[in-house]
Amino acid sequence: MHDRFDAGRLERILRSDFELGQHEEIFVAFSGGLDSTTLLHALVSIDSIDPERITALHFNHALNEQAGAWEQHCKEQCRLRGVRMESHPMEPGDPRGRGTEAMAREARYEWLQAQMSMGSVLMTAHHLNDQVETVLANFFRGSGVRGLAGIRKSRSLAHGSLWRPLLGVVRKSIVEYAIEHGLQWIEDPMNVDCRYTRNHLRHRVLPVVREKWRGVDGVIARSAENWLDASDLLDEIAESDLAAMRRCREGRFNLLSISDLTSHGRRRMTNALRMWFVQCGFEIPHRRRLFNVIDSLITEEREPTCLVSWPGTEVRRYRDWLYLSATRQRTTFSTLNWDRNATDPVLIHDRRLVAHPARGTGIRSSVYDNSTIIIRPRRGGESCQVPGSLYHKKLKKIFQEKGIPPWQRNDIPLLYIGESLAGVVGVCYCQPYAAGENEPGVTFELIEKEGAYK
Repeated sequence: MHDRFDAGRLERILRSDFELGQHEEIFVAFSGGLDSTTLLHALVSIDSIDPERITALHFNHALNEQAGAWEQHCKEQCRLRGVRMESHPMEPGDPRGRGTEAMAREARYEWLQAQMSMGSVLMTAHHLNDQVETVLANFFRGSGVRGLAGIRKSRSLAHGSLWRPLLGVVRKSIVEYAIEHGLQWIEDPMNVDCRYTRNHLRHRVLPVVREKWRGVDGVIARSAENWLDASDLLDEIAESDLAAMRRCREGRFNLLSISDLTSHGRRRMTNALRMWFVQCGFEIPHRRRLFNVIDSLITEEREPTCLVSWPGTEVRRYRDWLYLSATRQRTTFSTLNWDRNATDPVLIHDRRLVAHPARGTGIRSSVYDNSTIIIRPRRGGESCQVPGSLYHKKLKKIFQEKGIPPWQRNDIPLLYIGESLAGVVGVCYCQPYAAGENEPGVTFELIEKEGAYK
């Protein structure tokens, strides 16, 4: 036996599990298949929801010769329901080692996120059978508790929330609803191609399992809920551990204190590192890579500067700190004159160089106003007499004293007046150009773009 699905049940789910209000803009990811067709029809059938709040979003993957006809089918279905529809074609791109399906999935979610308004809701039609297939697929991949927790019922997404209100509904109930209401939907032939993991599980593995263990879908779904509880608890512990580490006081989320990390046992250390990657916008590395970071950069005695990397990601150690960043091509920027009246930002390796009025620091305002400031890359051998010092000091020594890692030093712009070094952005200013105590000055700052660690 299984529970009947209808619009009334969907409304109860939305009120109890998601607390749907009266004003949120509702988006529905609409492929035109059975599941999303049923979700859209049931949603429009709820009397308390104004159809004008609903927008169907159709992403044309262009992976099938019928894709154009499918898009037209979706438009017609939305017209019949009195619902707006927005569609977007898949654009050609470089898969960069990803499969076509993975690339299409990423492109779809990027577009869906871009459509969302502040406080809006995106609903997808994942159901209980999808959850079972996801949990089993992750199990056979060797996933940890995060993967075995399967599909989350809801999460934040862009400016709003992602909801999966059918996650507790079995597919049989969805089929019965669609037949009862005479719905028309698209059957994608790829859904029966057992070369794909999910289809192999759906058509060949799960039927045999269900013969032996009746009700196994519900059992697997309950296990996923237990794993989700364990995953959330691990995340809470990791967030607490990371919050206590000195990197937060530095205001730099891509820095992590090694001494703070090693004050915990290996399990807590591994758990914190996983969360660190998430907070910096990276995918969690698999177990072997994560252990390589721990063994090579943390627990073993190594050189003061060392690196563990894989495609797209670098983890480096310098003194007591781990640094996480995307792999970058490190090129020298060009020399240029600073135009204090320019409206366009000066970009140094995708970072904006800006000037701020200050007092007691920076280049003296009188010098700034009456001199041509030249921005140059580091060439080696530079020196600076910092305020309060009687002598010039090599820039390499200043970088060491400031704890600036060697691989970052050539990315820092130098400020020249004529042939004299007047300052190093974000590091120091040099005599005789530095503002004195209580003297007006101008400081320079490099502002990272959003998501700069990647």
